[in-house]
Amino acid sequence: MRLFYSIMGSFALSISAHAGFPVEEERTCPIGGETFTTITSPSCSYGYGGVSMVLSSMSSCDFVSKAPQCPTNGLPLYREFEPEHLPAIEQFMADQAYDEARKISRFLLAARIEAMLPDGTAESVHSILWWGIRTQPALAEDPSYRASYLAAAQSLFEPDKSVREEDPFAYAFYTFMLVLDAQSEKATSNIEILRSLNGENNPELYAAYVNQIEACVLSRDEALCSPSAQINLPEEESE
Repeated sequence: MRLFYSIMGSFALSISAHAGFPVEEERTCPIGGETFTTITSPSCSYGYGGVSMVLSSMSSCDFVSKAPQCPTNGLPLYREFEPEHLPAIEQFMADQAYDEARKISRFLLAARIEAMLPDGTAESVHSILWWGIRTQPALAEDPSYRASYLAAAQSLFEPDKSVREEDPFAYAFYTFMLVLDAQSEKATSNIEILRSLNGENNPELYAAYVNQIEACVLSRDEALCSPSAQINLPEEESE
């Protein structure tokens, strides 16, 4: 499992070297049958402007509709729903919890739905909530959303320590969220674990990220520690 590299999973657009361009797509709500238009793109390039503390970077198609919601009932179309999923979702729509999650974020609502589906997993729920923060970094500062993310992360990382080793970037992000939640003691303990892991796919970025998280435990400097702050990579020495 590589959450950092598969975070978008089935939600992602294909990555290419070409700049993205908007394409309208008509969607039909599986509950209610309402049709509406979303924006997608046949291609997309990532990596513009560095990487932020929520491990997000600008792309050539930030305009794409992510988890678009049905206009009337608010159902987020973050995945393809099977016919057998729909009765439980429709029942959930009548619950006050549906409206409460909808008011906070479509990604939180998507995660609530994912958690109740028979094929929903701790990994998929965590991925949706992280996807929301990567899309809208301000969600990291929302107490309700952050609490939901941390609960999902704990259920993923704490029972099975091998998950940390499989995706140290995801575990590092979880640690950064602990910092934002003022859980300094737990974050410090996690940093010790992070130091023992290997960000093998991008060791320079991984080391810089862990260093910056540790700096944020010591002092919450917004220039370094806000969700939108850039990870400071070491400058290359000139020969």
